Amino acid sequence: MERLHHLTTRMPEERLRDVLLVALNAYFEDRGTGETYNGDGKNDILVRVADRNVLIAECKIWDGAKSISLALDQLLRYVDHGATRTALIVFFRTDDPETLTARAVDAIDAHPNHESTDQSLVEGDRQWSFSIRRNGNPGTATRATVAFLPFVIA
Repeated sequence: MERLHHLTTRMPEERLRDVLLVALNAYFEDRGTGETYNGDGKNDILVRVADRNVLIAECKIWDGAKSISLALDQLLRYVDHGATRTALIVFFRTDDPETLTARAVDAIDAHPNHESTDQSLVEGDRQWSFSIRRNGNPGTATRATVAFLPFVIA
C-alpha cells in the first residue's frame, strides 16, 4: 500500500481495510473478516483460527491525536477474555509520516488506560507495542496488547 500509494490515495477507510483483508486472507486461509461483531460492537478486522480470535484490528485514517484516543477506546470494547492481541492501523495521508507517527505514539502513551510501551527497531523499521487495559480496576481489568501499525498512503 505504501509503495503503490497512487492506488490508495483517494480510498476511504473501508476500502483500505478491504485491501488489508485480501492480504490477511491469503495468509490466514480466508479466516479474516471485516465489520464483524465481537465484544461490544463491530470491529474492522477479525481473524479467527478455530475457536480463538487471533487478531482484532481497528483501522483509522489520521485525523489528529484525539482520533487515536477514541480509536483505542473503540478497540478496547472489542477485546474479550480470550482475545487480547489487537492492532491499531492508522493510515497517514502525508509526505512527512515521522512527525505524525510520533504524535500518534504520544497520544497512545497519554491514553488513561495505557500501562506500558515497547518500542523496537527491526530491520531498520520501528515497531510499537502497547499494553492497555480495559476500563475497570487496574489490578484485574483485561489487558490488551496493541500493535500500532502506521501506513503512509499519500
